[in-house]
Amino acid sequence: MNTLFDRTSKYRVTVSASVAKQSRTYASNSGLLRQFLAKTIQDLYTYYFVVFVVACMMFFVAPVALFAPSNSFTITFTPPLLQLSIEPGEVWASTLKAVNTNDYEITLYATVMNFSANGDEGQGKFTPIVGESTEEKTATLAGWIDVAKESVVVAPGRSVDIPFSVRIPDNASPGGHYAAILVGTQPLDQEPGGPVIRVSSFISSLFFVRIKGDVFENASIREFTAGSSWQSTSRVPMSLRVENTGTVHILPAGDVVVYDMWGVERGRVPVNQNNNFGNVLPHSTRKFEVEWAVEVPWWNMGRYKAVATLGLA
Repeated sequence: MNTLFDRTSKYRVTVSASVAKQSRTYASNSGLLRQFLAKTIQDLYTYYFVVFVVACMMFFVAPVALFAPSNSFTITFTPPLLQLSIEPGEVWASTLKAVNTNDYEITLYATVMNFSANGDEGQGKFTPIVGESTEEKTATLAGWIDVAKESVVVAPGRSVDIPFSVRIPDNASPGGHYAAILVGTQPLDQEPGGPVIRVSSFISSLFFVRIKGDVFENASIREFTAGSSWQSTSRVPMSLRVENTGTVHILPAGDVVVYDMWGVERGRVPVNQNNNFGNVLPHSTRKFEVEWAVEVPWWNMGRYKAVATLGLA
């Protein structure tokens, strides 16, 4: 459009020269107009033809991708957490249940790994058993758990039991020991450089084992913050960091109580209550975040105090 407008404005400037020149200009404009209209029609024809071809390609190609098989799958694995208290030298056996909720069969492989805390957000990491000797393999909980290495085929909508056993050595150290049985679509391959986990979808069942004996439980609130010192919103975020310096995992639980400047209780917020997965592993720190919904009249604004009290569930 800009090019057409520029040309028209130039011709308007030449109109005032003379009548003969004006007629030639009109003739020239008419020829250019016919050329422009012909070119526009051709462009429109090409445009709609291209659009039609692209639309047909989308119509015939899209269903292929839509009905292509997916590599993802869903599976139910129970129980997700096992907390055991065992004597040294004891053997404990049971099964895990895997349910295939897909409309196609899947092949599963079970692998045992050690488990440890990773950061203070409640995340963990899995570590394969290292070492070739029997002594090295049985130095951690993953080496004490036996599970079948053979693959298991689960039909659509069916379930399968995966048996396992935990054999605690006589010289096992008292305190907490942690591992997991991972079930995935690919096996854990042993290579010269060490174990290799290939790309796979997997789920896990965690084992929190407490070996009876002389254990040490000790924890503290290392940090307690309540956002900024000035709050102007109706919701106040609070954060607690609990450090476990003992030798066994703990499950802290309690409340944060909020008082106004007159000592009147204005709110109570539960912390890590009714949560079996809120454990803090030995020699680690975990953060718990809560929020106080302010329900006080506006004229009660002023200085408030929050008191956190936690115990071991």
